[in-house]
Amino acid sequence: MSDASVYPEPNNTFKHSKRNVLSIIVDNEPGILARIVGLFSGRGYNIEALNVTVVDIKENLSRITLETIGEQKVIDQIIAHLEKLVPVHSAINLADLHESYEAEISLIKINYENEDQNLKTLALADIYRTRTVTKKEGIVIYEISGTSERVNKFLDDLNGINGIKVEIVRSGPIGLGI
Repeated sequence: MSDASVYPEPNNTFKHSKRNVLSIIVDNEPGILARIVGLFSGRGYNIEALNVTVVDIKENLSRITLETIGEQKVIDQIIAHLEKLVPVHSAINLADLHESYEAEISLIKINYENEDQNLKTLALADIYRTRTVTKKEGIVIYEISGTSERVNKFLDDLNGINGIKVEIVRSGPIGLGI
């Protein structure tokens, strides 16, 4: 029996892909998020993270911040299509700006079995300047904010501690251009 798939080998269409964080200002109305998500799924792109919140109550505007990985040409096409949608006021790729700021927030619950594990997690939490949200017998919850890379590094370092159980909730990136 052959190991070859009956399906053709997919083209590596993402060989020039990069991480993109899009900031989209929209009218706060039903269905706009579905339309925006449809632009991505119609082109075979995944949304890695998504945040939506009201940013102007008087004007009834929301900011959609989403992270995706893709080729610049396709991301530029998606932005052009977004800007043509009536409820969209602006759409920018923060990765294209000369200067922008990005952050995310995460809550990380750690179950530990002994004091050695507790001291190791506490040392890492101190290095990364996390905030202790709560601590009970065998459980601690930390809050960390900053760039996605900083959060990822903290999580990678936690993985080096044997025997602890880690549960994570992340906001995904939010960002503003300067």
